[in-house]
This record gives sequence, C-alpha cells and structure tokens, in this order.
Amino acid sequence: MTNPQHRKFQNTTGTTTPIYVPGPRPSRPVRLGLDYFYINIYNAQAAFTGKFGEQAKQLVVTSQVILKQSVLGNAPINAIQQYRTVQKNQPVQLGLSPNLVDLVPATMEHVSVTLEFLLDTKNNLTSMANLINDKAFVSGISFAPGVAAVALTISGLSQKIIQTFLPSETDQRPVLRFYGDFNLPGGQLLDGYYVILGSSDEHNPLPESVEGLSVGKPTLMLGGNSIKNLSYVILEVVFVPARTRELNMGVSWNTKLTEAESVAQSSARNLFANLEEKEQEWHKCMRLFTEVEALLGDDPNYVPREKEYIVAQSYNKCRLLFAGNQRTSPFESLDVVEMPEWLDTTSDRVLLGLSPEEDLDIKVAEYETQVEEARSILGLSQSA
Repeated sequence: MTNPQHRKFQNTTGTTTPIYVPGPRPSRPVRLGLDYFYINIYNAQAAFTGKFGEQAKQLVVTSQVILKQSVLGNAPINAIQQYRTVQKNQPVQLGLSPNLVDLVPATMEHVSVTLEFLLDTKNNLTSMANLINDKAFVSGISFAPGVAAVALTISGLSQKIIQTFLPSETDQRPVLRFYGDFNLPGGQLLDGYYVILGSSDEHNPLPESVEGLSVGKPTLMLGGNSIKNLSYVILEVVFVPARTRELNMGVSWNTKLTEAESVAQSSARNLFANLEEKEQEWHKCMRLFTEVEALLGDDPNYVPREKEYIVAQSYNKCRLLFAGNQRTSPFESLDVVEMPEWLDTTSDRVLLGLSPEEDLDIKVAEYETQVEEARSILGLSQSA
C-alpha cells in the first residue's frame, strides 16, 4: 500500500483509491489463514456542491461487500446504510458506525468494499426512512450459518427496494462511488484506517496530495484542518490473532468440550476412585474429544490453527487433572508422577491431530498469549 505522504491524484472529481492511514495499533497485514478481522465504517461525510448540490435532497447510502466465501455462496452482500436529508454547501457527518464485516477468519483471498451515495431527488424512499435508519436493512457479515442467512436475506431485500423505489437507471446511478479492493495474500489489508475521498464538483476538486492526512474525532483532517468541501468514507480494519473460544456462538463442539472438562474435574475431586474407574472416565473424555474434533473441523468461524489450539488447550487441561490424581501428596510435582499407560497416549494425540512429541504446556501458553491480545483488542472480559 502506497504511503499516503507520497500519494498523488490526477482526477479532480470522482473518488480516490483507498488511502491507508495507520491506526492506534501496529500497522500489520492480516495474514491469510492465520488471523481474523472485522471492518466497520469509522466515519463518513457527504458534501454536495456544484450541479449535484442543486439536486441534493435525500441521500441514500448503500454498501456492498464481497468476500468470496462458500458460506455466503460467494454472493455480494448488499445493505442500505442510511437515508437522510442533505443540502447544498452543507457538509453532513453521516454518523455511520456499523460493522460491514463482523469478526471473520482471513480465509478468502480478496475483500471488496463498495459504498455508494445515491440521490433520491423525488423523495421516493421517504416512507421507508424510519425502517432504513433503524438499520432494518443492515446486517454485519458473519460466517455463522444463521447469521450468514440473515445477511443474504437482507441483501436481497435491499436490492429490491432500490430497484423498486429508484426505478430509472439515472436514479440508481451513484453520485459518488467509494470502492476498495484488498488482496490478502499480497498483504494489502492492514490494521488501521482506509480513507476514500470524493468530489462531484470540479470547483472543489480532490487534492493533488494527501500529505498530512489524519483520522481525527469527529472529522477527517488534512494539513491540520477539517475537510469540509469533500465527501469521504473512512473504513476501519481491526485484526486479531485469535477468535477465542468464548466467541463460539453456542455451537455444539464447545458444549462437548465443556462436558469433557467437567468429567475430568469430577474425576480429580473423587479421591476414592481406583485406577480402573479413572481409566473409564478418561476414555469417556476421549470419546467427547473425538466428537469435538469432527464438529470443530466443520466450523467456518475458526482457522485451522486455532482449532488445533482449542483442542490442545482443553485436552491438556483434562490430562493434567487426571495426572494430578496420581500424586501421593498435594505437594508432589507432576514431573515426577508416573503416568498410567492409558493416559495421554500417542494414539490419543494422533487421533486429535496433536503431535505426540509436542510439549502441550508450551503450545497452550503460546495460544493463551494470542487470546490475551485478542481479548484486549476486542474489549472482551479477561475471565474466559
């Protein structure tokens, strides 16, 4: 991505390509197949001057996101973000802040985002203003099957509303079209902001240079001054190294993991059980883990690496609970405990896709570091 300090634009009207502005976190690219990200509209402004300013009455803001993901049927997701009154020569902060894309795994190669400003010069959509502004036609994109279905349904409704209430090609032609296409394998999607400037008036042209462009509150700044005569959209991209187990959305694999952990905890509390009874409880845990492995493997909300981490973390927790019962005193180190033959076998690990030679304590510590970072960024509670 070109440094905004060196960006030059030749066109005087239309919209710019996305201009990257670093955010409060390190400017790191989203890593394909490893990370998660979400995209929201951080801020947007509509400013109409010139001939389009004379036509400006009601503004319709629409969006389209393309992720090329099988859960969504590779279909574009459309939404109507806002409907509001605008006036000539009066820039309006649109106050948009929805997630265009909820937290999803970076498993697609391209992400395309489009926002369009349409003018409803005949007030055709006025009767639906309350519904539109109540976000009835907006749904953040998620790979969870139920949420994905809702987004697809709303997308179809949004398209039909625009086609019905703005029937002519002229009505549906955007005054400004803000577009960004990002290649994940090429490292083009970075944590931070993407600014797209727009102008429909040659007397208020796009700047030749954006040196000194900065994202402020509440407006966009250029050279220390608020931008007032241009329209713009600011997209915020946030990436995290882990989704975390608590964001599982109530799926069955998490229920089975919790059940396995409960079996291990009950076994650890039962000081009178013999080794044969312990072995039976361990095999019960393993049956649950094999079910988890199949269910978690089909969950599109998690990248393969974190799926392995989640299984390893829970398996290690259960392993240590069972191993703890082999101590002759509560002060004896687990390192000197002789493990029973049935506990933590090579075949168990291979069955769960875990390396028999790997130190699970190190692996779990590595994952917990990633989870801690993710929780901090996402504002999650520190108690998982």
